[in-house]
Amino acid sequence: MYSLRTRPACIAIVFALANASAHASTLIENITGYTITSKDELQQFDALAFDDAGKVIWAGSKADAMAKAPGAKIINGGGKTLLTGLIDAHGHVMGQGQGLITLDLRSTSSLKVAQKAIADYAKRFPNNAWIRGRGWNQVIWNLGRFPTAAEIDVVLADRPVWLRRVDGHAGWANTRALQLAGVSKDSKDPQGGKIERDVNGNPTGVLIDAAMELVNKIAPPPSDAENRAALDAVLAHLREVGLTSVGDMGLSVSDDKLFREYADKKKLTARVYGAISGAGENFDKLSANGPLKSYANDLYALRAVKLYADGALGSRGAALLAPYSDMPNTKGLLFQSDEAITAQMEKAMKGGYQLLVHAIGDAG
Repeated sequence: MYSLRTRPACIAIVFALANASAHASTLIENITGYTITSKDELQQFDALAFDDAGKVIWAGSKADAMAKAPGAKIINGGGKTLLTGLIDAHGHVMGQGQGLITLDLRSTSSLKVAQKAIADYAKRFPNNAWIRGRGWNQVIWNLGRFPTAAEIDVVLADRPVWLRRVDGHAGWANTRALQLAGVSKDSKDPQGGKIERDVNGNPTGVLIDAAMELVNKIAPPPSDAENRAALDAVLAHLREVGLTSVGDMGLSVSDDKLFREYADKKKLTARVYGAISGAGENFDKLSANGPLKSYANDLYALRAVKLYADGALGSRGAALLAPYSDMPNTKGLLFQSDEAITAQMEKAMKGGYQLLVHAIGDAG
């Protein structure tokens, strides 16, 4: 099942998994199409046929396509260019979805603009016990440092605020959130994490990588309704940009349950190739029956495991062999010992899963 959406000028007609067609097959003709063959060669075609399960039947000449799909509904492509659906190999589906329904700071050009966005969002949602969001980037703001809790407090101090950095490897909290999480001068940095501090050792408001769990574990999780709204939002976004498949790097038990539900109801409008988050308790629950290679006509698979060696460069969590040039007192963060990550790798591989390891710094 594909739906067509056109864009101005010479932009391609991009087709994505969408509403089911009532026809057994559909043929698009009068196009200049391009795809890659199984031999990794570029193929040009002027007609394409696909069935109502979303499977391409033929890409080639119109005559051959009609022979492969007799009686198909014919759509005139108007001479435009057609590209097969795009695949994002590394995504975070539910994280992206939550970002679409919570405070989005990706477009903020300065700390001042971000502060106004926080204040405006809090006014729009006065009943939200927590203000959540994602997307801040101190590099774009030209701060030369991380933002602080006090810089949220000046616009919102009475409700906890928890905002993930654009790369997801750091969180920015206001004082209320730090207090609820018990983060203080006496708090220790966890393995693979760092609490940003001032010259007196007091937390400044930014928690990096594993330290984010200090707030995550006390913040109320999204409700089932919020999770469904997030998935609906991200699936609509994927359709809009022409992504028909995405690799989801780090699924939880609740994510898996929701993807299966949406696949069963034919609401999963992009194919998801899932990787289990970690090889611990989450893996033990999701791997009980081994890798899920195909589910609901290839709409969903869960046959990989995502591990982390270190963090990310923008939050200075990527583990480097030499110190950071803009912060000579740090080399980043290794999440765990060689022995620990090796044991997790062996566990995942012995279970029959593809192994994926996040490792950004050269030490990682």
